[in-house]
Amino acid sequence: MYKMSMFNICLDLNSRFVGLYNTLHDSAALIEKNTYNDLLNFRFEEDGTVDLLLNEKILIEESFNEAMYFRYFINKLKYSPSYINFTLLLTSNCNYSCEYCFEGFEKNHKHMTERIASEFITYIKRVLTNHSSVRKILIVFYGGEPLLNKKIMKFICNLIEENGEIRDKVDYSITTNLSLLTDQDIDFFVYHNFNSIQVALDGSRSIHDKRRNKKNGDRTFDLTMKNIQKLTKQDLPVIVILNFDKVNFDSFDQLISEIKSSIDYKKIEFVLNPITQTMGNKNCKKIFMEENEEVSIYLDLYNKLIDNGLNINSLSPKNMLCMATKDVAALIVPNGDIYKCGLMMNDETKKIGTIFNENYNSNFYEMITDTPWEVCLEERCKYLPVCGGGCIGLNFVKNKSTSSIHCEKETYFDRLYTYFLTEQFREQMVNFT
Repeated sequence: MYKMSMFNICLDLNSRFVGLYNTLHDSAALIEKNTYNDLLNFRFEEDGTVDLLLNEKILIEESFNEAMYFRYFINKLKYSPSYINFTLLLTSNCNYSCEYCFEGFEKNHKHMTERIASEFITYIKRVLTNHSSVRKILIVFYGGEPLLNKKIMKFICNLIEENGEIRDKVDYSITTNLSLLTDQDIDFFVYHNFNSIQVALDGSRSIHDKRRNKKNGDRTFDLTMKNIQKLTKQDLPVIVILNFDKVNFDSFDQLISEIKSSIDYKKIEFVLNPITQTMGNKNCKKIFMEENEEVSIYLDLYNKLIDNGLNINSLSPKNMLCMATKDVAALIVPNGDIYKCGLMMNDETKKIGTIFNENYNSNFYEMITDTPWEVCLEERCKYLPVCGGGCIGLNFVKNKSTSSIHCEKETYFDRLYTYFLTEQFREQMVNFT
């Protein structure tokens, strides 16, 4: 009559309770172990539990084909999106010389021009004409260092402000080192209601200043903290990326102390970001973690942040479809070429087209029509709705392929989801004791 969803994560919490979380529907239930065993043995008591689990899609009709539903679900997200995003590489130049940067040590000096920026607006209009389902557009300003070309950023926002057909659909975000931030920039972010301003820290002051120094040798930690504080005073949504690796993680006690004494940290969202071989410059091997090290260090740092009152999400929002696998999402470099992923943008053979041409090349169709999740469906992987079959970009960096799977089930998902979901369920269990 009924069956458990293939996308359930089951956690044996103690002698009495089991926690169930469904990755496809983001639903959860805490039930007694005896009840759970009855369900597994197809004994369904009329005590309200069945109705609860059916409502949460944790329990489904026995005849329901969940694999077919997943195919429908993911293809609807892919081809009929309500939310799309474009990343604009305003410049490939940067005033920093971060040793691990995946874009390489030497940045060239290509800047987006007003001509390209104007054509980008035309490109957006063309996309909206072809995709009536779109309700929201996120534009991410990126680099290099995007504030080296802030003139074009402001030019683009002003053009969008003049176009009523797209103006109300657009949100803005920027990833920046903040070194060039001015009071006028802050006013601009406030006026255009930027929904995130992302900046990175690389450990304590002493380590950060060695890693993220300017090309002229100037240190940057104190300047970064000063400008973060300016942004928070205006209640702008700041996200601080805390880069960690096997060399700098020991400095996080000091970093946390510096954060708490320098900025209004309760207004900030913090994100832990591992520097790994796939996400860093290959010439910087000394700092890379092995796959079995990453999660252990992550959990240690996460608990330090939580214990000190810093705001960090335990489980990031699931990203079933990244830019590379969406019909409408792209990274646009200064000359107007389009790529599906930032990790591919240094390989011209992987571009999918240009904003001047309505038609994409075969790279686009190869990535869009690929269905890596079919293997995962066969294996009934409960994490499939979280990763969508693996990251195409990471697989490209690691294996020079965009079609095979980069699976992180055993190295990442099993350990992190078990840890964080157990913590959340135990908080709920307090109400039952």
